Amino acid sequence: MDSKNYYFFNTNFFLELFFYIIRIKFFYTSTPGIGYNICKKSFFKNTKYIYLQHSPVGLINAYDENAFKNFDVVNCINKFQTQDIKKINRELKKKIKIFKSKCNYLKNIYINTSVNYDVLIAPTWNTNFYNDEFLFKLVNKLIKNNISYVFRPHPMSVKKKEFNLNLIKEKNLKLDESSNLNLYPYKNLITDWSGIMFEFFYLKEKRPLIIETSEKKNNKAKIFLGNESFEKQMRPKVTIIFKKEEIDNLVNYIKIPQKMNVDKLKNEIFY
Repeated sequence: MDSKNYYFFNTNFFLELFFYIIRIKFFYTSTPGIGYNICKKSFFKNTKYIYLQHSPVGLINAYDENAFKNFDVVNCINKFQTQDIKKINRELKKKIKIFKSKCNYLKNIYINTSVNYDVLIAPTWNTNFYNDEFLFKLVNKLIKNNISYVFRPHPMSVKKKEFNLNLIKEKNLKLDESSNLNLYPYKNLITDWSGIMFEFFYLKEKRPLIIETSEKKNNKAKIFLGNESFEKQMRPKVTIIFKKEEIDNLVNYIKIPQKMNVDKLKNEIFY
């Protein structure tokens, strides 16, 4: 059995110091922004930083401009991520290497279980999904149609107070705040710009249901302002998109079992 060392730090000061003085050949992480957050680059220049992919979203619009700047190697699980790293290299004058792989992480985080709910509501953060109390309108419509649901907010939406969490609890919405998400118990997914739309499509071989909202764009760099994201390109192909005022149509779609042949689209998107 391989030996492992575990370290626990009580303060960020010692944690940052640890990252500065770490002396290893390869540093693997699935956290972007090395050098721009608490995870600093080592003073020892021989350390190679390798980013392991944990999402199928594009690597430009959904992240800030420095997210991958300090990585030596970035893992890409679809053809669009590869294109994005090439664009980042070109625009930021970097030489980030790419290694391609399948969506192997999905096998580790999602467990195949029996279906328990009709719908998972899981929007991403930094969009206008919650404007005009849309969440409550959607949930009320589902309840009236005897459609079981679970609402799972993005942690950043909670942190940035994009909605009133106390009000949601007062109204007894079926809420999932667990640290681990499992897509298998759900027959349908309702989201907006979250990368789990592609994970759901990949795992369940079914079109996710999308609410049309403002696109999440965390990259404010002028050199990337005209970039069309992978999500924007592929959503019309792998999802069914509804405007906020089309909840009735969305409910009707949920009631009718849908099947699709996804092999061609899988090959078009993923490695």
